[in-house]
Amino acid sequence: MKYELILFKRKCVNREPPHCRNIKRLIHWCNCFHEAGFVTPYKDLTSEQRKIREKFMEKIPQSGSDGNLSFRINNNEFIITGSQLPSKKNLKRDDFALVHSCKYEGNMCEVEYSGVVPPSSETMLHDLLYKKLPYVNAIFHGHDDIGLLIVDKLIKMNVSPDLLNGVVTRNAPKPGTRETPDAVLDVVGDNVKYVLILGHGFVSFGRSVEEVGKIALKNGERLRTQAKKLGILK
Repeated sequence: MKYELILFKRKCVNREPPHCRNIKRLIHWCNCFHEAGFVTPYKDLTSEQRKIREKFMEKIPQSGSDGNLSFRINNNEFIITGSQLPSKKNLKRDDFALVHSCKYEGNMCEVEYSGVVPPSSETMLHDLLYKKLPYVNAIFHGHDDIGLLIVDKLIKMNVSPDLLNGVVTRNAPKPGTRETPDAVLDVVGDNVKYVLILGHGFVSFGRSVEEVGKIALKNGERLRTQAKKLGILK
């Protein structure tokens, strides 16, 4: 199947920032992800991180920061981190957008939202996962360079990435297309709440913000343990 680049049309219907008590918990987990190195500002990437990104990704954005975090409000709406935030540390309510709907037609995605900032460019990933996984109430997408290196090394050793005791997409999806959510959904099964996206990053999801955050941190530690065994980390 050929995947086309999705063109986003963002339509703001209300400039008021979203109101929801769970935003405080999302701010907390944005801080946790920042400390864990999962949502690094692009300007703060080390030379080693840039080498890893250049190996696996088409290009490194000039502004913004890694990752995007969201939680569901109802069947159709969710709150997500804004687009091109310079950092996800110590965010305010103004840094989030409430997504009302995502409508798809051909290679076009029209997103209606409320907020001071437009929603993340990865809004489509969150929207399609929420639509396909009704039990999911929170989705966190981050970048873990260690995970990229481990999977790459296992593949070169002709060893299945399944040794990670986790779930890995079957291919490296093209960014900015529906291939990314499709690749994640293709490997989701019972009890799967964390997926490594080949050449990209990871996505964790579950029934609550707290559960999803803990899943991501636990898997980050697991990957580092595996990296030491493989000699990637000392």
